[in-house]
Amino acid sequence: MEEIPAPLPLIQKKYSLEPDMIFGWKPKIPKSSPIPLDFSLNPLPICKEIPEQKLPVIYHGYRPQNSHIMHKYFSTKSTYNYLVKSPISVDIEYNYKHPVISSLGRYNGMKKDFTDEIEFDSFFECGNLDKVTKSGKNEYDLYMRSDTNTYGYYKWFYFRMTNKSEDRVVKLNICNYKEQHSLFNQGQKPMIRFNNQNWEEFQGPVVYKLSKLNRVVKKGNYYQLTLEVNLKSMEFCYLATTVPYTVSELHQFLDNLPGIVDVGSIGKSLSGVTIPLITITGKASKYPKKYIIMQARTHPSETVGSTLMQNCVQYLLSNENAATKLLNRYIFKIIPMVNVDGVVIGNSRMSFAGDDLNRKFAEPDSMLHPEVIGIKSLVEKCNNETGVLMFLDIHGHSKKKGSFMYGPYFPLHSNTYFNIRLLPKYLSKKTDIFRYYSCRFKSEKSMRQSARLVMSQDLHIKYTYTMENSLFGYVDNERNSHSFKPEHFKDLAKKLLESMYKFSKVVDLRTTQKDVKNKNNETNLHEIIEENKEIYSSSESDSQSESEEDCLEAKKNVLNAIKRFRNSRKDTSVNKKKNKTRSNKRIRSQNHLSVNKNLPDLNKKFSSPQKNNGNMEKLAVKSIAQQSPSNENNTITFNDTASKIELSNCSNIESHSEKSIQRLNFSVQKSNYSKINLFEMFTNRKCQLVVNSQNRFKKNLNFPAFCARPMKNKE
Repeated sequence: MEEIPAPLPLIQKKYSLEPDMIFGWKPKIPKSSPIPLDFSLNPLPICKEIPEQKLPVIYHGYRPQNSHIMHKYFSTKSTYNYLVKSPISVDIEYNYKHPVISSLGRYNGMKKDFTDEIEFDSFFECGNLDKVTKSGKNEYDLYMRSDTNTYGYYKWFYFRMTNKSEDRVVKLNICNYKEQHSLFNQGQKPMIRFNNQNWEEFQGPVVYKLSKLNRVVKKGNYYQLTLEVNLKSMEFCYLATTVPYTVSELHQFLDNLPGIVDVGSIGKSLSGVTIPLITITGKASKYPKKYIIMQARTHPSETVGSTLMQNCVQYLLSNENAATKLLNRYIFKIIPMVNVDGVVIGNSRMSFAGDDLNRKFAEPDSMLHPEVIGIKSLVEKCNNETGVLMFLDIHGHSKKKGSFMYGPYFPLHSNTYFNIRLLPKYLSKKTDIFRYYSCRFKSEKSMRQSARLVMSQDLHIKYTYTMENSLFGYVDNERNSHSFKPEHFKDLAKKLLESMYKFSKVVDLRTTQKDVKNKNNETNLHEIIEENKEIYSSSESDSQSESEEDCLEAKKNVLNAIKRFRNSRKDTSVNKKKNKTRSNKRIRSQNHLSVNKNLPDLNKKFSSPQKNNGNMEKLAVKSIAQQSPSNENNTITFNDTASKIELSNCSNIESHSEKSIQRLNFSVQKSNYSKINLFEMFTNRKCQLVVNSQNRFKKNLNFPAFCARPMKNKE
């Protein structure tokens, strides 16, 4: 019997976890550790560094040290839930009790010496304003904060401005834009809200031009947006690039949804915030329902995506006919906000890790990109159950007007080439907001890691779209620009889902429908083409857009391809193989051949590159052909279907009598012929030997040969 090991010595310390760790215990690591937030990777100079000017900095925006500090001040019961509690977060709350303290040790907020005139503030959810300098009387230079852990992305601003003195006109210069081509040059204006009223478009003039910052910055060009705001005494207003849509607004919307909607989650973001998932479906069906997956707000500044997605959910819950039929056929999985971390802090494009999530779908990191991991696992699960009919990713566009779609590439002979274009075509027929001519159907290498192409190529979902919506507005049929209003998004969401239902009836035919049982795909495609016969003028399309004529031609080609593409491809491949074997066969037979009046030109098969020599052979063939008797059918025929002949000339000619002339082999499958000896036809090739002797003589003088090499037999 084994001896019992000696007991461990008593621990002299007050506490110890060593004995527990010996028996396998490990400390529990919190799932969400604080994410460091660095905003100084690309330090931006301000105009006070210009020697001839001394511009005081009157405001510094809030720069949290890490994600726990940020959520501590923004997360409440009325906004969004942040329930991650760990010893690390407790220590952070103890050391950082006031928002004025920052990791850089600088003052955050307005300086006391300048609070009597105009007061700026961006310390709220989704706010973005980093610096403000006073450049003159009632004139201020504003600088947007860059995205977290990046070298500079400046597209989104959202701040509050309060006038604490008499009425005045305040001139604002937002100095650090980096886009040369912007919708602000095409009529877009910022959104403004006075005294907690509704958001409206700014009514004053807006100028987008080169920034005064270029006098300081050596590399690259910056641009500035200049506007003048009328503020009354003690009046305040909010200014933003577009109408903000925060995480708090999303949770308020989710809390008011009816009970038939299942609100779940695909997991948590990098900083520990829950990513909501909406599941909507209709009545139960005895047939399996496929999934339609929609997501939005991958980029935080594209607030139009959240607005459109909210209207889509509201339409699905209405009693509209198309919405009811869609829910009876499919299960909707909706991710209304993917990048919740970036929305809270007020980023323009990136996540907390400084990555564009729409470029991480091919190979996401399990620690840095949990949002992408959750979406891909959801799609794979739905794909394994009953299949995914469509994946729709909603975005915002900062350079184009209207709404349009990007889709994957399919070859012209594929049925999907036509079907992938149906949804945008239907939608363009229903509303002027959507422009079919701006749609693209390509698989670019630069977009290989985007959600659209990963879902199409890796997860094998046919119908994957990226729906782009302008941050400004749209162009009507009369070429007039209109800015987006709430009713436009409501109408666009309705038309989108109606087009989606019409699209599903074509690409997802069901045998349970009586009208489909006796119907052919061909008739459906004919009906679609009849509906889309309207031709638009070339002035409607963009300079680089896809032509409508190509689409119409593609429809005709697809119609023909559906009928006979697969069978004809097999038949043609078989015929090619047969013809190839027939032409390559070389079989010896008797020197007897029948020919009719229309004898084929043998010189085409056994021609010489030398013109004179070729003409001599043609004359010989022509003379023999004229002497041959004619056939009633005017065709070359043979008794056997697989007659194979060998023609040769073995006559002795001058010094080369012992050498035989090159053999001419061919086979033809015909029947009913009259036997004629054509041996005499090839005696005229005596002249060929004379030319060959001349070639040998000129070869010594470095002249090129006149005749081609004799054809070798291929057994």
